Amino acid sequence: MKTRKKYDLIVFGYLDSQTLLTSFSAVRLDNYVYTVESFQEARNHLKAGGSLILAFDSGKSFVTDRLFATLSRVFGMHPRAYFTGYDQAGVVFLEGAARNASVHLDFPDLTEYLVRHSQNAVLATDNWPFLYLSGHTIPVAIVIVLIPFLYWCFIVFKARIGWASIRKPGYWHLFFLGAGFLLLETSGVTRLSLLFGSTWVVNAVVIAAFFFMAVLANAFVMVKPLPRWMAYAGLFFSLGVSTLFPYHVLDALAAVQKVMASAALIGLPVFFSGMVFSRSFRDFANPSEALGVNLLGAVVGGTLENVVMIGGIAILSVLVVMLYALSAAFIWNPKPTTEFAKAVAVLDPGQADSHL
Repeated sequence: MKTRKKYDLIVFGYLDSQTLLTSFSAVRLDNYVYTVESFQEARNHLKAGGSLILAFDSGKSFVTDRLFATLSRVFGMHPRAYFTGYDQAGVVFLEGAARNASVHLDFPDLTEYLVRHSQNAVLATDNWPFLYLSGHTIPVAIVIVLIPFLYWCFIVFKARIGWASIRKPGYWHLFFLGAGFLLLETSGVTRLSLLFGSTWVVNAVVIAAFFFMAVLANAFVMVKPLPRWMAYAGLFFSLGVSTLFPYHVLDALAAVQKVMASAALIGLPVFFSGMVFSRSFRDFANPSEALGVNLLGAVVGGTLENVVMIGGIAILSVLVVMLYALSAAFIWNPKPTTEFAKAVAVLDPGQADSHL
């Protein structure tokens, strides 16, 4: 929250739980609203003697158990919970002064029931904000969709390019670059969704930042390319900064400054990965085949985004680092022909060995 005001009453009303925050992520519009961190912010903005009221259409489900347990954790005491029956499964939670108010409500009291049933509830946090998942697992419905999707992607790849191509020198390098890039994009969208909380702003900032950095990387490669080890050093350093930076501090900035700062933090790893890709891609004699392998890696990287539902948002950064580390391990340094090496040596003896 940007405001420093304190309130007598804070109400969490019904939200449109059917809206995805972005098509690039499994995060829904209301995921971050019901996390431990969100309720802590709300508690900190209550006046002494203030009240918090939360209404949700969840009935006797694990979602209700989770909300009850989360409020209990944040406020240090169990909320008062009532089954209102609104929209068939409405439940209302009362915390703060409202919890202890001697007001008679003509609704069934669920408090004691939830005290017994919420002891093992998995709490939603900003790192794992998946309110509608019963636990740290990938839903079966998603797995059912992913399996045929990947199968047909592999069939198309086999028919158009062939599996033998991926065993050629340097192709695993491009494969892991593609996987790392798409997972990096997903990670950026997910991180900024917590900062901006708006679908079109998040997508616009991330896509614009990635596009600009990719173009800038190509321009650098054409004018003054860096050795790939330097590009990888910049890549891993920028990944560390992007991962560890406390994005909430950007809320204090004006809108334009916040967009520019967040775009730079999210996009800087793309600049260095783009330099690696551009430098590597020019070495392949069959560009369409090489690009196909790179796109197959991107498909796999996009699929890996779903593990965020198991390990939380932080695991995306770990996977990105692992994928780019694998791409570095499979770097291909083609040997120039004897005639080419001699020609370079004649032009500049000091450049013959540094061409690569």
